[in-house]
Amino acid sequence: MNGLKNLRDLFNKKFYRIPDYQRGYAWGKNQLEDFWEDLENSKGSKHYTGVLSLELVPDDKKKTSQWVEDKVAREKDAYYIVDGQQRLTTSIILIQVLLESVQDEEWFAGEELEELRKQYIGNKTQGGTKYYYFGYMRDNPSFECLKTQIFGDDSSTNRGTDSIYTRNLKNAKEFFKEKITEATKEYKEELFKTLTQNFMFNVYEIANGFDVFVAFETMNNRGKPLSTLELLKNRLIYLSIRIQDSNQLREDINNYWGQIYEMLGKNPNKPLKDDDFLRQHWIMYFTYNRGSDNPHKDFLLNKKFTLKNLLQSNDTEKCNREEIEKYIKSLAESAKHYYFIHNIEEGDTDYERNNLGNNEEIKNWLKKISRLGFGSFQPLILAILHKRKEYDISDEKLLVALREIERCLFLVFGLSPRQASLENSSIYNFSRQFYYQEITLDSIIDSVYEICRNHFDLEKFYSHINDNFNRNKDRGFFDWNKLRYFLFEYEESLIPKTQGKKIKWKSFIKPNQKEHETIEHILPQTPNVEWQKMLNSTSGIKGKREKERNQNIKKLTHALGNLVPLSRAKNSSLLNNPFADKKVEFAIGSYAEIEISKEQQWGKAEIEKRTEKLLDFLFDRWRIDEILEYWDKNDAADWTEEQREYKKKLCFRIS
Repeated sequence: MNGLKNLRDLFNKKFYRIPDYQRGYAWGKNQLEDFWEDLENSKGSKHYTGVLSLELVPDDKKKTSQWVEDKVAREKDAYYIVDGQQRLTTSIILIQVLLESVQDEEWFAGEELEELRKQYIGNKTQGGTKYYYFGYMRDNPSFECLKTQIFGDDSSTNRGTDSIYTRNLKNAKEFFKEKITEATKEYKEELFKTLTQNFMFNVYEIANGFDVFVAFETMNNRGKPLSTLELLKNRLIYLSIRIQDSNQLREDINNYWGQIYEMLGKNPNKPLKDDDFLRQHWIMYFTYNRGSDNPHKDFLLNKKFTLKNLLQSNDTEKCNREEIEKYIKSLAESAKHYYFIHNIEEGDTDYERNNLGNNEEIKNWLKKISRLGFGSFQPLILAILHKRKEYDISDEKLLVALREIERCLFLVFGLSPRQASLENSSIYNFSRQFYYQEITLDSIIDSVYEICRNHFDLEKFYSHINDNFNRNKDRGFFDWNKLRYFLFEYEESLIPKTQGKKIKWKSFIKPNQKEHETIEHILPQTPNVEWQKMLNSTSGIKGKREKERNQNIKKLTHALGNLVPLSRAKNSSLLNNPFADKKVEFAIGSYAEIEISKEQQWGKAEIEKRTEKLLDFLFDRWRIDEILEYWDKNDAADWTEEQREYKKKLCFRIS
């Protein structure tokens, strides 16, 4: 079997299976474009496609549960694909696309079409059982996808499970279908011959007894790198075969990884990254440390799940059947919570019913945290959601915790740029301690509040906005990166008090959409003649030298009180119109627009008055007075007074 082989040589009544320790189909558009370019450039000449490493499946392995239903392959020569599955899978998908595109023809590329399908795709037994030469093991979700979505066959066992890998398979088929949509039959035949006869694989058959798991990790460092989650699955299956009676453990690993990838790829518009999820779970499940650039990878593959630890289990680094089972079960369960908090705007009815009791208030506070960005609190939120039922956490207690996390995220990290690593070790440790019931949720709430009051500082917020006013663009509050969140929260606070059009968060944060909501400067950035007339009579601008005059106009234009969220994108021609015209538009707009439409005019006094109102909202919504009162009672009255002074300074009054 060793040596240079083309697909015609390889598909000669031999069966190829992707083993369970392999990742699924990982190629995206970039890799497919490269493959297509190689194909078009190889017409009439040989092309070296790469290494294909195979392991002949021994008879004893064919007796395991994974092979029970794969009857025909079990009785013939069958190979595990150790390396090269991405290229081979891509080749088979393209062959299927080409054969489908000429399905009404009897002959193709000099041979009967049905015979080509029987050679490269599969056939059926005398009893009518279909079989395939290439495929996944039957307990892999990609098996059904390949059979139904790629080969186009029916299946009574298809659950329709979707994942990043199954989506990649379907995307590859669509990619090739688009490439040959307008192609002639002659062009397709030329592609088929090039693919099956000129693409040469350097086939290497690995001897039985060779450690294919180690080979897999080593070989797959080429091409598209394996994620740590993919490597971890391989490692755990490798360890499982060293454990006596390990069939159930191996089956559990495959089942749990299927669930994990289903959750990570559940939203096709926003697939979640393997290693981001694995790192967050690692922080929650194990002891956090900064030992390397990828500490979770180093710990999981080099320190925890190793053959040495399996054979010489000790108290500090347990690695036995029970520990592996507990870990993979936790990983799969956490994937459900991880998916939900990263897709909370879309919602998940089943999850909300089973985990939140359809409590809309809990969901809304999770939305707020998601909109701010989870920061260092992500593993803690995972731990709380994961253990909520087990620890019997009430809705009320959960809400208190979520409110305190949101307040800390906004006041400490949202008011001014800070290092993301601030207090992260402490917060990460909370997640692990709570997960293992070493601390209570009450204790965490108190600790988060302490972090908030220790690091909250309006001086930093003032300095940040002041810097924004003094940089080249001079855009003050308009360049504050949490402005949208703040104005959205203010908008929400007005809902019970007046009529208006509710702003949708998703469109509010995507200003490139046609019907997006956006932030309007009421006093426009490029004032027309009427606005200029108002400014020329304004104290603080009238009679000032040009530099000071311009700076004061900037302070008014980009003041907090001059900014309002619009319920929809307004025609750009209206942006510089007089306030009287804007009022008409505002009167049928968002809640904040309607509030502004009640003003008779719009100038310095109105902007400063509304800025004060918004700063009062800031203090009230995030309970800042509560923090100041705490410091008042703890011999920090001077600091408290300074904070109140900075609140006044944040008005950026002109004079």
